[in-house]
Amino acid sequence: MFHSLKMKVRRFVQKIYLIGESVEDPSAWTLGFRGQNVIFDKGVRFFSPEGIQIQDHVYIGPYTLINGAGHVQIGRGAMIGPRCYIWSSTHNYDSLDLQYLPYDHRNIGSPVKISDFVWVAGNVTILPGVTIGEGAVIGAGSVVTKDIPPLAIAVGNPAEVRRWRDEEIYTKLKNEDMVLLKYESEGLVKQVTQMEGK
Repeated sequence: MFHSLKMKVRRFVQKIYLIGESVEDPSAWTLGFRGQNVIFDKGVRFFSPEGIQIQDHVYIGPYTLINGAGHVQIGRGAMIGPRCYIWSSTHNYDSLDLQYLPYDHRNIGSPVKISDFVWVAGNVTILPGVTIGEGAVIGAGSVVTKDIPPLAIAVGNPAEVRRWRDEEIYTKLKNEDMVLLKYESEGLVKQVTQMEGK
């Protein structure tokens, strides 16, 4: 009986999640919008992919899950690290007409917006209704529960602004259209490791 239940759950999950075949075959994913030079690493998964809009020159890291049920927008030049969870809906668990425990069959959608040139590091969870402002950086392992302003560097659980990016440098690079994935796709970027403070 347990094995039968396990198989039913597995089939149900496979129906819900559109599991990527491979980076080489992204045509299997029917997104609401997909710009140019969008790179999906291995194991990227979507729930309600029709509610997901991704602009140009975006990277989605391995084993990231994006729930588009409440709509997700990912801006131009954004980088999403590995094993991130982006949720745009949640279960109904606290309404006056709640029908079951711990939650009922209804979902409550709330859009997520990840603006242009945002970097979301690895193992980050972004909850429904959040907007991450242009050029912001979200540190590894953070849980984003509220809006993050542009150019902020936020970390923690819950994510809090710790410092700010240099606006002058950011604006200069933006005006020159220095988008990392754009230049990588043209073979113009060389990876260099530099130790901080050196």
